[in-house]
Amino acid sequence: MRTKPPLRRRDVEFARTREDILIAAARALGRSGFGSVSMQDIAAEVGFTAPALYAYFPSKEEIFFELSALLQRELADTFQPPPAAGQPFRRRLSILLGRQLEWANRRRDVFLVFVALRAGGDAMPCRGQAGHAPIMDTGPRGHISAMARWLRQAAEKPDDLGGCPPEEAAYFLFGICHGFLLRWLQGGSAGRLADETERILDLFFHGVRGAADDQPRSSRPGPSSQPSQPRRAARRPRTSRAS
Repeated sequence: MRTKPPLRRRDVEFARTREDILIAAARALGRSGFGSVSMQDIAAEVGFTAPALYAYFPSKEEIFFELSALLQRELADTFQPPPAAGQPFRRRLSILLGRQLEWANRRRDVFLVFVALRAGGDAMPCRGQAGHAPIMDTGPRGHISAMARWLRQAAEKPDDLGGCPPEEAAYFLFGICHGFLLRWLQGGSAGRLADETERILDLFFHGVRGAADDQPRSSRPGPSSQPSQPRRAARRPRTSRAS
């Protein structure tokens, strides 16, 4: 029996509409916070009536869970395809970070929701709440674990990570990326976050005071490499005593 194309097409359209609702809901959540936003607010953001919104999501908690799941799925996609053999390790890592920073740029509104909720101490629904099955962590643990697996696979030479275990290196890299992401979000998201890829890699491989071998050092004056000589106190001119 032939599958009816209209049914398949409707399923695709339904999924696309759900994703459009999620992204619009992220804007409403980012403005008002999870505790203050209502389904009516989200419906107005999407351009739906509240009853029409309920046909796609039964509650704002469900929308929040689906936003988390959306980030988790898309984050996993950034690690594919696996790193190609034959390219320098830094180049392969640059490709991966470029993908992830472009993704963060595209999902800016969703990231703002989670950053704002955590910064403001707003109550967030717990995983597994109200009959929902627990979902994978979309925060540091999930990302760091996936990055550690990628680094373990991509680092072909012992010195690619300078002898640092992939698990530790993943923590370092996540911390640097997260700092750049927060600065970008709090600074009004000016420019493309992916433009910071090479700067992030410089910090990861060489540290704050280091510089890549193929990059000129900054022209800004820094501390001198020669120890400074102590200054001698100026001698006071002798004054003749009155006889």
